[in-house]
Amino acid sequence: MALSPDVERILRLLLPGSEPWHGELLAQLPATKSGSGCDCGCPTVDLAVDRSSGTRATSAPNGMIASAAGADGGVLLFVHNGYLSMLEAYYYEDSVAAWPEDLALD
Repeated sequence: MALSPDVERILRLLLPGSEPWHGELLAQLPATKSGSGCDCGCPTVDLAVDRSSGTRATSAPNGMIASAAGADGGVLLFVHNGYLSMLEAYYYEDSVAAWPEDLALD
């Protein structure tokens, strides 16, 4: 499934960092689709980069590479083997179906 406007907005917020691989990951967005996510009802999504599009792996480390927080919760961005792999939502109280608002980089 194509990235929702909210997911793309959050990814663009998270990726203009100072590491060289931030730009490389940003370049993966046109080839990135969102898949299933968490079963709890939160908006967390798995990300899949279409590697047949010529998109190359980056030198980004595996694991969480960026985060942002807001008043009600935040988001974490994960990479696996040089490709975007998951955008996770977390909340300070009960989980909700919408992405956290007013996010600012940590």
